[in-house]
Amino acid sequence: MFEPAQLIDPVAAAIVIGGSILATSARCGFGHTRDAAMQVLKLPTPSFKYERVRASLAPMVSDIKRSGLIRAKIVKSPDRAINEGLEAMLRRRSFTAFLAHQQSHRELRLASRFRASESLDTAGELAPILGLTGTLIALSQLEPDQLADASAMISVISTAILSTLYGLLLAHFICHPLARAIERRGAREEEARAALTDWLADHIPHSDAENNGTEKSAKSATANWALEPRPIGSGRHAA
Repeated sequence: MFEPAQLIDPVAAAIVIGGSILATSARCGFGHTRDAAMQVLKLPTPSFKYERVRASLAPMVSDIKRSGLIRAKIVKSPDRAINEGLEAMLRRRSFTAFLAHQQSHRELRLASRFRASESLDTAGELAPILGLTGTLIALSQLEPDQLADASAMISVISTAILSTLYGLLLAHFICHPLARAIERRGAREEEARAALTDWLADHIPHSDAENNGTEKSAKSATANWALEPRPIGSGRHAA
């Protein structure tokens, strides 16, 4: 009769999980591995609260439409990047400054998600190898005088088999799916941020110079923000 407890082997788990983490950190760097951990922890939370941010900015937008950028006062939103962009806009009296600031923040977010996905995909590549390593380690512990001991043989073989199983499960049910989840969450965030930027562009007055070309090019650029590139998931790691 099958018992779930038979699939639990702390030694095999330590070899596969611990080895995968160490090997990934060695290949990608501790900073990349840390980014992966931080991005995974963010997955259960909303990527960007569009409605909440828009509602918080509505009074400031009304004030700008009524009094202009020169007399407007900053209103804090729940998003730090948006706040910093608005501060730059009011300081320079230009909506283009807001767009430039948001683009720089977007590039930082893309870089962080790229590092996280790369680290998780690397861990997914290494996990089956560490599973095989656990199998070899378990088999190497079998002494000649234990060949006649059925319980010792079963224990060693169990650890060897479970090590391989853990490696496959870690790769295809945890690492690669988490990498794709980070990419999907990031795409949703950029789409929501682009929608907010378009809303601001529609309601905040621009200078003549911006109206003559900068605004048009800026809005076409924000339309592409939702089309976030998939640096990892489009090739050999595509799910």
